[in-house]
Amino acid sequence: CDAESPCPEDAPCCSQYGRCGVGENCLGTCDPRYSYNISACMPVPVCKDLKTSFTSTDQLLPVDYYYGDPSESDWIYSGTVLDYDNKSIIIAMPKDTSGTVVSSTRYVLYGKVGVTFKTSRLQGVVSAFILFSNVQDEIDFENIGADLYKFQANFYYQGVLNYTNQINMTTEESTFSNYHTISVDWTPDKLEWLLDGEVTRTLLREDTWNETTQTYHYPQTPSRVQISLWPGGSDLNEEGTIAWAGGAINWNSPDIQNYGYYYAILSDVSIECYDPPSSVKSTGSKSYKYN
Repeated sequence: CDAESPCPEDAPCCSQYGRCGVGENCLGTCDPRYSYNISACMPVPVCKDLKTSFTSTDQLLPVDYYYGDPSESDWIYSGTVLDYDNKSIIIAMPKDTSGTVVSSTRYVLYGKVGVTFKTSRLQGVVSAFILFSNVQDEIDFENIGADLYKFQANFYYQGVLNYTNQINMTTEESTFSNYHTISVDWTPDKLEWLLDGEVTRTLLREDTWNETTQTYHYPQTPSRVQISLWPGGSDLNEEGTIAWAGGAINWNSPDIQNYGYYYAILSDVSIECYDPPSSVKSTGSKSYKYN
């Protein structure tokens, strides 16, 4: 499904991977732009302030058991999560897999979100904290495992791939050996990336005007919080992605041999919701929907 080929009525929901279907397709990854109509996707749960210290994997629900009710769990996951030390959990990427994604069940439409974790390591391995919307607005904080002293700050507007948006930021302490808190402070007019409490990048909405489309290429739609570990260096990816990820992933690395997986360690996530702008019409307080 895409702009030229929207989904048919009998498979009305377009997933983030461009596939039409029903059921799960109509939940957290449903793209209303290319679905059968604007109401095909389920409304997405509205933001609520949240502070989660991950002491057990019991705090997360497998995505296959989530049916759209955020009261069932604040967090869902696909892939592999493991208990660790009663203060944090392991996000694992076993050999020859696509990795793991931990997602909030509620959506943020402006707010401050922080994640405390240790990244994975080695070339081809990507540890990420992102805000991602159903129409593919995206705010990124990523680490490439080949460089454990750098994070990348990036953003996208509705899936438009503009690689010039990326900026690097460095830290004096290894991202693998030490916990770091990475945060985004997102308002309708300004976006800040913070590393261990210090603002490292600021983006103004007014600076994202695109003359071709006559719109601001600024993230501005309800987004899920996601923490992930994925194989950017997989041979299934494009050459450019593999190069960006530091090279081909080694599925026989010491971590794979010793543990059976690459891993990142997730400690805490905090979400502070901001009020939506006055341009957003409000008739309730349970969900966001597109119109």
